[in-house]
Amino acid sequence: SRGGKDSSADQPQGADEHKKIRLGRKTWLSGSTFAYMYPLIKAGYDHPLEETELPPLQDCDKAEIHGLALERALKEDPSACSTNGTEELEMREFLRNCSESMAPTLLSASWRVFKSPFMCGGLWKLPHDLLAFLSPFLVKAVYRYVDPKSMDHVPTWRGGSGVCAP
Repeated sequence: SRGGKDSSADQPQGADEHKKIRLGRKTWLSGSTFAYMYPLIKAGYDHPLEETELPPLQDCDKAEIHGLALERALKEDPSACSTNGTEELEMREFLRNCSESMAPTLLSASWRVFKSPFMCGGLWKLPHDLLAFLSPFLVKAVYRYVDPKSMDHVPTWRGGSGVCAP
């Protein structure tokens, strides 16, 4: 054995296997900051993750659910052409029957399906972008305020200390 640890040949079989990782509780704050994924990130830092360790994907996050929602939104597009009565058309036939100017767009369907996540993401991203743009100007303003060489202004504590002195 090396350094007081058992070598991999000395370990019992199955000791190298890792348990399935459980994600933390997802609230609106932990969901927006991805803090609920900390156990998964920590395990990935400790060792390479195996597929068997990963938690199952939630039903609402599966590609089939999003694909069906987008397909439904494309078929229900108000600018789309009408379908043949009650007959259910396949998506290719549906799009083939629509004129090019009246064809539903993926952008409009995506907006209808994912409107709230886009809006929430935008509300988080806008302040970030504004602060990233304004930070050099704010740093410059703070520096000008505390710069001892620039006496354009007199801080209140310097002016007040002369008045209070006997």
